[in-house]
Amino acid sequence: MNIIRTLSVACAIGMASFMPSAGAEPTEPDPFELEFEQNINTPEVPRKKLTAVKNNIESLHTQLKRDGFQVKKQRQGEVLVVTIPCERLFRANSTTLTDKGKTLLGRFRLNDDTRGKYKVIIAVHTDNTGEDAYADNITATRANAIDDYISAQMAAADIPTIPYGLGRDEQLTGNDSVKNRAKNRRAEFYIVPSGAM
Repeated sequence: MNIIRTLSVACAIGMASFMPSAGAEPTEPDPFELEFEQNINTPEVPRKKLTAVKNNIESLHTQLKRDGFQVKKQRQGEVLVVTIPCERLFRANSTTLTDKGKTLLGRFRLNDDTRGKYKVIIAVHTDNTGEDAYADNITATRANAIDDYISAQMAAADIPTIPYGLGRDEQLTGNDSVKNRAKNRRAEFYIVPSGAM
């Protein structure tokens, strides 16, 4: 099963707005209304589900690594992050996916048994060259291009994707060489368990 997307505009909401009232079933906040960091850390995995979530993430980790993706775990093994250098998806200063980029995204798949159990957060970063407004715009436009392509290629499924253009935020390394700037220009796919998991 492949990943689908849904376009979102991220905005902050307070924790109080999704806290259940006494005796009510807990509700998961709308992922399309959360800021980037909130989305990665929400929802919290209940203790009784932790082993199942970690086992499923381990299976996805093995599968995606076997398929040639750069993969790492976060949140103590509850979240998976797939990193793809932007140069593998876009030409320099372009927001249009290359044919090779489309082929690569076509290989990015989740297991059939993950339907409805995850959300995928797409975060696109750039280096420190150019103006801030340009960095923000190109990463947001690239995140939406990835999101749009995945949506157009995939059948409807219960795995929402949430795109974020993060500009120069969260640099991996210094921007003191061509190689280091290339490391900072990347698309990250966070596979996060949803409340259904």
